[in-house]
Formats: sequence, structure tokens, C-alpha cells
Amino acid sequence: MAEIRPIRKEELERFARLFAQQEGNETGMLLAMGDMMEEGLPAYGYWDQGQLLGVIHFQKERSAHKQHRPYTLIGIVIVHPAYRGRGIGEQLVNFVKAASETDWVLTSPADTAADRFFAKCGFFPVDDSGEEQMMAYFKSGEF
Repeated sequence: MAEIRPIRKEELERFARLFAQQEGNETGMLLAMGDMMEEGLPAYGYWDQGQLLGVIHFQKERSAHKQHRPYTLIGIVIVHPAYRGRGIGEQLVNFVKAASETDWVLTSPADTAADRFFAKCGFFPVDDSGEEQMMAYFKSGEF
């Protein structure tokens, strides 16, 4: 039976070794996630039959604009290449949406494929006039 639970740094490191020989930026993102974990920020994993198949990092943030409330920021979502397209990433994002203690969840997709993925998960583009394109999911409230 599949479950989503916090992961330990050594579990993340084993997962990262799967990407070491592949092209792409997953290895760098997993190293960054490891650094965040060292700072005490949790990461969660999607486990099925004892295998870690996907990971996600999120944290509560405070808006730089005083009129905005705190939000949850999804920083990294990575699914094992052999298991992509099976709904694991969507389940990880839905976990964050449910676990979030804020009214809205933000992310900054890395590319157009990530844009499409987050749109499929119920996120939409937000014009925050910044350099990064943000996408948001609102549980309640206004941006």
C-alpha cells in the first residue's frame, strides 16, 4: 500500500543516486533539498512497497507584502523517471494542499512541462510582476 511520509536525509541520498547518471537538473534539486533538510525543513516521500518513488519539499512562508497572508510554497517535486505519468506527483501535491495550514499554496514551475503539471493539479498563473512565474492554488481567500 502506498503512503506519503517524512523522509530522512539518507533516504533522500539513496533516491538522488538514481539520478546521478542522467541528464537534467534533478540531481541539483535533490542536493538543494538535502541542504534544506539539514536546516530542519522536512521533505516528504511517496513510498510504495518499500520503495521511495517521489519526493516533495514545501514550507510555510511569509509574504514580502504586508497586506498578504502567509502561504505555503512548494519548492521541489521529483518523481522517479520509471514511475512518471502514474499520478505520484499529483498525489504528492494533493498531500501538500491538504496538509497546508495556509489559505493558498504557491509554486514557481521550472519549465512548461511543470506549468502543465501544476495546472493539472488545480494551480493557475499569478501575475506577481516578479521575475519568476508563480502559480497558485487557493484553498480559500484572495491573493
